[in-house]
Amino acid sequence: MRLTYDVDVEDLVVFDRRRRAMWRRDPLKVLGVGAVALLLVFIVAYTIALEGPPPVTWLVVFVAVLILGSGFDRWSAARRIGKMYREGRGGVVGRQSMRLEGDKVVVESAAGRAELAVALIDDVERMPGFLVVYGAPKVGHVVPRRAVVEGDFDEFAGAVEQAVMSARSPPAD
Repeated sequence: MRLTYDVDVEDLVVFDRRRRAMWRRDPLKVLGVGAVALLLVFIVAYTIALEGPPPVTWLVVFVAVLILGSGFDRWSAARRIGKMYREGRGGVVGRQSMRLEGDKVVVESAAGRAELAVALIDDVERMPGFLVVYGAPKVGHVVPRRAVVEGDFDEFAGAVEQAVMSARSPPAD
């Protein structure tokens, strides 16, 4: 079973943003970040109460930081990915193919060829519009659904998930 896809920088920027958006949905992390943000709001409010600019100024600054922060987020992700590509860590962007061959997943790109033993794959994750095959906890091959030019995305994702689950399950006695 084979899947061929063309990854561009925009695909990786979208993936990066979705991945971080999923992090934000984790209740404990959101609670921790919320607690820190609330503490900062109290510190700023206390400072304003003692002396400082009027509260409207702080509101304008806060809104400006939110607006600029969202644009900075996208620019920063594009910059990091572009830097990786310019530094010769190619193979991240461009035509790639991934195929399932028995007990391994083979990934080929302009950078070369990688073979991942199915039994050693850390995780296979389907996100809206993406399939990620993790060879290590934080290192994965990203397959954008919209970039697939040959093969069936859902069929391939199901086959890889099934192969990984089969490799993890203990043999029947």
